Amino acid sequence: MSPTLTNWNAALVTIENGIAAIQTDIGMIKMNLTSLKAKIDAVEGDVAIIKTDIGEVKADVAYIKSIIEDINTTLIAVKDGIATLQTDIGELKINLTSTNAKIDAVQGDVAIIKTDVGEIKADVAYVKSVVKNTNSIVVAIQEDVAVVKTGIGEIRGMIASIQDDVATIETVLGQLKVALPSSGGTSGMQYISAAGLSISSFVSGIAATGAIIAVMLLWSSSRPMGLKMEKRKPNGDS
Repeated sequence: MSPTLTNWNAALVTIENGIAAIQTDIGMIKMNLTSLKAKIDAVEGDVAIIKTDIGEVKADVAYIKSIIEDINTTLIAVKDGIATLQTDIGELKINLTSTNAKIDAVQGDVAIIKTDVGEIKADVAYVKSVVKNTNSIVVAIQEDVAVVKTGIGEIRGMIASIQDDVATIETVLGQLKVALPSSGGTSGMQYISAAGLSISSFVSGIAATGAIIAVMLLWSSSRPMGLKMEKRKPNGDS
């Protein structure tokens, strides 16, 4: 079969035991989603785009969401930004980046990952291991909240401290430590604030402000008590 599903206006009807029933311009066909490396790749309005080795299939987002948010659906693996879910109808793969995955909350030992096609429930320990073992980077700062891109989706957290070129960020998964660019451990990492100011510049600004305050305090403490500053008279005044 040539890769022509896209041109056949392929639309997903149902999935059972990993086999998808797809309505096309030439009639109903059935495909094994796993063997065709099918994955949910994007969302356009209320339509989910499923990419396969033989073309694209469109599916109703509500139907996909009902599968993903089923109580028996579990996240079993994440590799190169692709999540593999075990569901009652077989394995389902999702592109976490293009579906805007975000680690949103933790409920006991379950992490909630929000995507454009529904909420994924995952084991907290596994999510932490993925975050720890992938190159997490800060992609934005909004006031005192950092947005961190991880191997399993974005996560937000409060910047707690910056010490020895390492930022400590408080998140729903606990503390996340990210090396700053000057440490040399994260080449190409960008730390962008809402105003376009880099964290390194931000830290330098804090240091400069601290130095100014220190000088002012030193001058204040060394000034003789009772010394008053005279006003300069404008030129021409007697």
